[in-house]
Amino acid sequence: MIRYAISDRSQYPGDEQDRRAALVQQAERLSRAGVDFYQLREKDLGGSDLILLVEAVLAAARGVGKMKVLLNGSEEDAHTSGADGVHLSSDRADAIVASGLIVSVACHSLEDIRRANARLRHFVLFSPVFGKGLQAGVGLDALGNAAEVAEMPVLALGNITEANAQACIDAGAVGIAGIRMFL
Repeated sequence: MIRYAISDRSQYPGDEQDRRAALVQQAERLSRAGVDFYQLREKDLGGSDLILLVEAVLAAARGVGKMKVLLNGSEEDAHTSGADGVHLSSDRADAIVASGLIVSVACHSLEDIRRANARLRHFVLFSPVFGKGLQAGVGLDALGNAAEVAEMPVLALGNITEANAQACIDAGAVGIAGIRMFL
């Protein structure tokens, strides 16, 4: 089963410096534990702040394991920082990305998946499988349909827990993705 962790520094206490340090520590811990991918999803950061954080996360992850680091952002920033890949939002599923980068894409519908298929992405993060609060999940049947339509591996995202991860695999996902389950 592929394990794909997504960062969120707002989950950590302290000031900005403390939260960035916590992400670096999280990346090291997850890489040591054998997690396959770590998506740096700090959308409010840009420029040199983002590049420096990616570089620190890469150094920590590569120092103890083989976890690949993907940047939720631009292809240019991924190349500049040395990230292993880039994560695209569903509205960018059909963007052209140069070879050499691992590309994951967020998909919320079968149409999103068809657009991603046209660009031969490496894998899809299909969400939200399970609901949270007032947000309804699409459910395991929709996940299974997504896995059938996708021409690449599908990872389940959206309130995935240890208790429901196997159900996602049974429905056709090759792995799981999340924020909270990897904290």
